[in-house]
Amino acid sequence: MKFRIKNVDKEFNISENSVNLLLIENSIVYRNLIMSFNSYNKDMDLIIFYEGIEILNLNNIVECILDFDFIDINRTTILKKFYKKLEKNSNTYYREEVLKLRDAINKFVFDISNDVVLDTITGEEFNLSKIFESVDLSVYYDKDDIVDIICKYMDFINEVENKSIFIFSSFRMMLTKKELDFIYEYANQKKYSIIMLERVLLYDVLHNEDLFILDEDLCEIF
Repeated sequence: MKFRIKNVDKEFNISENSVNLLLIENSIVYRNLIMSFNSYNKDMDLIIFYEGIEILNLNNIVECILDFDFIDINRTTILKKFYKKLEKNSNTYYREEVLKLRDAINKFVFDISNDVVLDTITGEEFNLSKIFESVDLSVYYDKDDIVDIICKYMDFINEVENKSIFIFSSFRMMLTKKELDFIYEYANQKKYSIIMLERVLLYDVLHNEDLFILDEDLCEIF
């Protein structure tokens, strides 16, 4: 798999063994890239992922992480997808237990409805996702450990949405070399691909980073 940035000649390889470190010094290009990730506006076509001659849908393969606040494993939209996956797995691998749970809940509902004047009836559909939501099922992680947060977020997105490419915007300046090394090694073991999108570099390029620079004059350095 490869990707290209609009008006940039270089073709970038997606690799699990190295990190694409893109230093975009031109403010307008950087801003437009971030805006396109934020809105997922395909009409802008600022970055294109492809395999062979097939252009891939960014939404389906890439997770764009624009700031630390965005890394919330337990945000509602992701949890709902998590509940749906748990429901599918439960119906596939724990069918007998699911049926017993459904019967127990139906009996409980019927018993507590005895005092109601009107007759009651339960439907055929049994929604496990609603049960997970009702008990406020969420994922535990150490909120004070940014490395743990990032690693678990990548795992969760990969598990729930089957994405293995992660674009981080201006994260490098907020992480130490040791933290970055750990995240890169973790991603490599999990076969995730990382793209670091930066405006400035605060320290030297690490051994597993593949640096590309687009300077203020749109000159390419690599």
